[in-house]
Amino acid sequence: MFRTCLSAVLTMLLALSAAPIAFAAIKNPIMRAATEQDPKPAEGKAMVVFLRPSGYGNTTAASLYLAPDGALIPLAVMYHHEKYAVQVDPGKHRFMVNGSKVLFLDAELEAGKRYYVTLRSEMIPMAASPYARDSAHSQVFAEAMARAQWIERAPKLDEWYAQHRLELEQRKADALRLWLDPEWTEAPRRKMAAEHALAEAP
Repeated sequence: MFRTCLSAVLTMLLALSAAPIAFAAIKNPIMRAATEQDPKPAEGKAMVVFLRPSGYGNTTAASLYLAPDGALIPLAVMYHHEKYAVQVDPGKHRFMVNGSKVLFLDAELEAGKRYYVTLRSEMIPMAASPYARDSAHSQVFAEAMARAQWIERAPKLDEWYAQHRLELEQRKADALRLWLDPEWTEAPRRKMAAEHALAEAP
């Protein structure tokens, strides 16, 4: 009898512990839970992981893009406690996030390396050094990664982007004019390069 009750309690606790993950998957209507739970850089590629920790509210989404000259490539729509990995060719890239405002992150990436970026009021690349202020090895970052759910693209992302494409392209053009203006000082022009590259997961 005792063992039966104990088994029932453990089953209930396991179900409750899994609930936040299921809830997070339901709260994002554009993406889906990722099938790959331990992503690694693909051969010849660099992998960039974007983490959206708490602090925004479930109803507020941030959309993420590759933003080369003359194009806008949708990657993900993210809510808090979500993480998303994208594989890109080594070299120079510009990422863009559209939320309450539009921000950019310029990156120069190496094949076989991992890069981590937190999406808060800024896009903050996490440094490889454990002694840096924004370190990928910090306890705060580790806890945020552990709480977040991996998400991946779903067909709804392309449908959503098609509906909002003109507005998003205009927002990109307006924000990029400021970003490239040498006299604009409203937000730091963050860059991601060799000091942010990790050979292994932190």
